[in-house]
Amino acid sequence: VCLALTVKEGLLVGFILSVLKTLYEISSPNLVLCGQVKKNWRDVRYFPDAQQPRNAVVVRMDAALHFANANKLKDFIVRAARLRESMGAKVEYALIDSKSINRVDLSACDMLADLAEAMSVHKQKLVITNLKAPVASTLHVAGVH
Repeated sequence: VCLALTVKEGLLVGFILSVLKTLYEISSPNLVLCGQVKKNWRDVRYFPDAQQPRNAVVVRMDAALHFANANKLKDFIVRAARLRESMGAKVEYALIDSKSINRVDLSACDMLADLAEAMSVHKQKLVITNLKAPVASTLHVAGVH
C-alpha cells in the first residue's frame, strides 16, 4: 500500500496505524482468572491444576486500569463469578490481584465503587489485593475503600 504513496503520506499512514494499534492494546488488557499453585497465584489457562478458592474468584489484569479498559475488567469479574456460580459454587468474594496495575484513573475508581456496590446487593464483596502505593493513594483520594 505504501509503495503507491509519497513519503509524507506513507508516514501519515504509519502514524495512524501505530495510534490505532496502541489504542487497541490499551483497551484490550490481558485479563486472567487465577488459581493457587503452591503459594503463588497463576493463570488457570496455563496451570489447569491451579486450585481456585471455593467461595471466591481471583482475577488479575496486566495493565493500567483506566477509562478505556475499566468496563472490560468489570465484565470479566461478573462473568467469572456467574460461571463459578453456574458450576455450583457460592461466590462470596471477588478478589482483584492488582500487582500488575501501576496506575488507575478516576473513571476506573468509579467503576470499582459501582462494582463493589452491585456485588453487595448479592451479598458479595470486592477485595483489591497487592496494591502499589500510587494506586492505593489514588483509590483513597477517590473514596474507594
